[in-house]
Amino acid sequence: MHQQPTLPFIEGLYLMARATLANGHPKEEGQRLWARERLRLRVYLYENPPG
Repeated sequence: MHQQPTLPFIEGLYLMARATLANGHPKEEGQRLWARERLRLRVYLYENPPG
């Protein structure tokens, strides 16, 4: 089981996602942005394994 990435990083993604939805982006665009950020998170964790 992999460890959680640092909280501020997760918090940043969460706030960005909320802002994206709040700004009234079309749902598809919001989902596309979110998918891109999830991908970036995976790459980030791959290159910077926690611990």
